[in-house]
Amino acid sequence: MRREQGRRRLPSIRAETGGSMAALQWLVNVYTIPLAALLLSAGTLADRLGARRVFAWALGGFTVASLICAVSATLPVLLAARCFQGIFAAPGDRGSGDTRRRSDRRW
Repeated sequence: MRREQGRRRLPSIRAETGGSMAALQWLVNVYTIPLAALLLSAGTLADRLGARRVFAWALGGFTVASLICAVSATLPVLLAARCFQGIFAAPGDRGSGDTRRRSDRRW
């Protein structure tokens, strides 16, 4: 979520799920924490298994997690799906994986 869009959506999410303000803060943080924690590991995984393969798995996992977010009716399910989005977003980041090899090929 972009910051401005998130600010507009959080009140409606709070009304629909009945969550507290602390739970809504976790809704944002539960995505960011796994993403930040797994960025370097995702790059190493992409170097070992291949960037395309890891990206394809990440894209599929992120899509499934997004669908679960879309249909979730309760806050705990939404929080779990957002966590999985963060996990699968790490390998999909453009800065992770195989960058050293690509720069070596230019020379």
